[in-house]
Amino acid sequence: MVTTLIRETPCFGIYFLTYDLLTRSMGCEPEDSYVIPKLLFAGGMSGVTCWLSTYPADVIKTRLQADGVGGVYQYSSIVDCVRQSVRKEGFQVFTRGLTSTLLRAFPVNAITFATVTLVLTYARGSEAPKDCEPAALGAAHHTQLQQQSQASSM
Repeated sequence: MVTTLIRETPCFGIYFLTYDLLTRSMGCEPEDSYVIPKLLFAGGMSGVTCWLSTYPADVIKTRLQADGVGGVYQYSSIVDCVRQSVRKEGFQVFTRGLTSTLLRAFPVNAITFATVTLVLTYARGSEAPKDCEPAALGAAHHTQLQQQSQASSM
């Protein structure tokens, strides 16, 4: 459904971007004694920003998905659904239920992201590179090759 794509695409972009930015800015390294609280915070905030960014689209998506239950359709399109919803309920239609959604989003996403990150970290073991940036890995490899060629030419 088009409304699902309208909601999911930016939501997941914001979701993962927020998590990445927060974990990088807080320095979430496996050896850090506060890594778990940092991961929980970053995951929770990622869920909150995701929902904040797409809640109005979720309202429309949900209304369109429920439309036609009982055989009666009231919306002819996405735009029609927005118009009728705002006309009948005002712009607050796009924020109704947001508080409970955000209260649920923080702990659910905090636990989800922290669990996945910790499982992946421990599954990779000590062989995992500290910095997963391709440019940084390439630069380190390039520097190592330069050192080897200098050593062999002496």
